[in-house]
Amino acid sequence: MQRTKIESTNIASVGYDDATQMLEIEFKPGKSGLAAIWEYTPVHRSVYEAMLDPAQSPGRIFHAQIKSNPEICAEHKDDIVPEAVAS
Repeated sequence: MQRTKIESTNIASVGYDDATQMLEIEFKPGKSGLAAIWEYTPVHRSVYEAMLDPAQSPGRIFHAQIKSNPEICAEHKDDIVPEAVAS
């Protein structure tokens, strides 16, 4: 899935698939130096669009709309060495 780089303290990039309502988030590297990629379903497109809005806080949106929602399934996809993403 292609992700778009965003301005955030902890989130490096986000991507969305309309067919599966899947939001993919690349978190910035932690102590290990690796960036974690997680997939979340089902997520409404409006949440993804809000995360792309520079006037909003992607971290706050993540915590309020995704992490705190028991209906959303989270799956750890991968740990990667960070590299440039499509913007």
